[in-house]
Amino acid sequence: TLFRSTAVVGVVDTVGESGLLVSPDPASFAQAVDSVVGGPELRKDLALRSYERAKQFPWSTLLEALQDVYEDVG
Repeated sequence: TLFRSTAVVGVVDTVGESGLLVSPDPASFAQAVDSVVGGPELRKDLALRSYERAKQFPWSTLLEALQDVYEDVG
């Protein structure tokens, strides 16, 4: 389960509503971890949302994009 990530370009779009986005500082990370560790309902909710979000990024799409990169640099 993706339970935390820094709110930076690209990550925000990828994570969507499936994780907690935090500022890139230790206190924010600690608070996010505490909220997930101490909140079984939040953990369950994030796990379900993450699973559904992951379905939007099939391996075939990733492999095609990776192949395009190799073709461009090769």
